[in-house]
Amino acid sequence: SSELLRLGFEPGLGIDRYFFDRAVRDRKERIFLETNIYQMNLFAGLGTESQEKLLNQILKDLDVVEQKFSEIINAWESGDYEGLASIMSESFKEYPDLYRRLVTDRNRKWISKIQRLMRQDDDVLIVVGAAHLAGKDSVVELLRKKGYEVRQR
Repeated sequence: SSELLRLGFEPGLGIDRYFFDRAVRDRKERIFLETNIYQMNLFAGLGTESQEKLLNQILKDLDVVEQKFSEIINAWESGDYEGLASIMSESFKEYPDLYRRLVTDRNRKWISKIQRLMRQDDDVLIVVGAAHLAGKDSVVELLRKKGYEVRQR
């Protein structure tokens, strides 16, 4: 969005874009946790009321990002798991059903695929958005509940 560009976000410089472009350049296999159709249906499948809630949440989220821009960057750079979780919680506190649909449910669906990838002999790199890495229903916590040791570096 133009608002995010105004705040200094540059989509082409995102870490996901960096690793995707590097994998293409290095001819590495790329496996996606979700299909494009699944992602489109995630939003298209929302009823009118939920679509309105999503729009309101996005607008509220822009306010949170603008107000807490430096906190978000500092939390991400320093690996402040609790700080990111707190900001995510604030962003979605009025929209728990959207948080469930957009974050929690997707995290749960990804776990079996992530486990299969981790059981391979080859090294794998899994890149997900920061919203999926913080909080009690995050990918990190779901893996811990499955018995994996998750370390932050």
